[in-house]
Amino acid sequence: MYMVAMLFFTSLLSLFPASYNILISSTSLQIIQHELKKLDDSVMSSLTHNKNVYFRETYPLYDIDENTPIDILKRLAQTFIKENDINAAKFLLFFSCDHLIKWIGTSNDRNIVNANPNMPTGRKIAGVSDDRNIIGTKINIITSIWHVIAIESIAQKNIELLSSLWNTFFQLHTHFAKNKMYLLYLENLDSFENQYISLLQQNNMSSVLALGVKYKGDTMKLHLTENCPNENYINDLGMFFGEPYVNEEVHNIAENIEWDKISSFWTITENIRYAIEANDKYLISEVFHTLRSLIDDIVRLDNIGVKQKGFMAISLYDSCAYYYLKVIKSENYNEDHFLPEIFKGSAVGSYVNEDTIFYKRVISAFSDFVINLCMLNFNHKAMMYINSLGSLGRYCREKINIDKRYIDTCYLVIDTFKYLQTQFDTDISKHQKGYVELKQQIESVRDWGKSHKNIADKKLIKYCNDIIHTFKSEHLVKSSESNYVNWRN
Repeated sequence: MYMVAMLFFTSLLSLFPASYNILISSTSLQIIQHELKKLDDSVMSSLTHNKNVYFRETYPLYDIDENTPIDILKRLAQTFIKENDINAAKFLLFFSCDHLIKWIGTSNDRNIVNANPNMPTGRKIAGVSDDRNIIGTKINIITSIWHVIAIESIAQKNIELLSSLWNTFFQLHTHFAKNKMYLLYLENLDSFENQYISLLQQNNMSSVLALGVKYKGDTMKLHLTENCPNENYINDLGMFFGEPYVNEEVHNIAENIEWDKISSFWTITENIRYAIEANDKYLISEVFHTLRSLIDDIVRLDNIGVKQKGFMAISLYDSCAYYYLKVIKSENYNEDHFLPEIFKGSAVGSYVNEDTIFYKRVISAFSDFVINLCMLNFNHKAMMYINSLGSLGRYCREKINIDKRYIDTCYLVIDTFKYLQTQFDTDISKHQKGYVELKQQIESVRDWGKSHKNIADKKLIKYCNDIIHTFKSEHLVKSSESNYVNWRN
């Protein structure tokens, strides 16, 4: 039927060339809608008679041997892409997702679970209705079409269609977020996404993978904004910040699983592992940009709990530091490799100023990162981060008479430089510039305060002077005098 229609409209090309694209897209749309309607009837009939249909036995991912509606739709996907009818393939993506959303509808499982705290744990996870199994089956049916689109698009190197798949996935997540549905019910979509990422990696589709990283970041922000469980349900958050364990009787396992899924970003960091191995500098940069963007956006969210925000900030900073150092360690790294700034003194200073629950952990991570980076590969990036940590010290130096947290931060910064001084001393030929820079940074923190007369000021000034006097003059450039300029004068 499809080929007859295609031949008919193709024959009109010579007579109406300007109308060709409109006609062919219109025909494709009609065929897609017709076959999706037949699929509706087939699937609904199967699920009505047997709610425990196992999709993978009925609709394998790629086999196209029958004339069932699903097989016809797969063949349509192949034909559209091979004949470069991108609009038709996009129609198929959009309308198949739209049908899937209508099939899924909305689940009230979450409301039922939260209204019945004494419900058995197994029932909470499995789903109190048949929603989880049925939703999984429907997702598998439609993703079998998307799998064909992915395979054929990779074969044709069609970046546009491959990129459109991320938008399609986001449509589904938007539906779940707006309707406060459990992300556990999207586990089959997660499985398909992982297969898709693997296919892209195997075929070195860097630009599409980069868009996928951005999609993952946008999805996390979507659910944190629209679909995030109350932090009072999340036992592990309290324990993460040193609170005592909560009795199992008040443990809401379904909401804990929901939080685990929302807060997980391993699929983002998995891309940086691949990118390091493949020496894909563009993808590495995009992953860091996404992680940094997530930090900046999440710490400003008002609709999530204080502990949730803190957990996300600490986890994201820790991952940024870990993978930044992995990039530096990689055999393909060179000085020209651009890496976005992951710790910023001004941003961390604002966390101190707001007395956030997470500022101490982030400052500690910042200090550890600077030490590890300097000892791993001392270059202009290391110098930049020394200065950035120094800017945090200067920011807090101005405020040390306001609150103890500013004093503690100043001392942590100075102690980091003090430790690095002893390390640089052992290999001064390699670290002479850094050695001089450390002295200048300590002097700048010492002198940056608005007041030098209060007790806190005097103690810090003496502490800095004691360290400065331990710098060896023969290791300093030209003389023991610092090149530090007090710009306040």
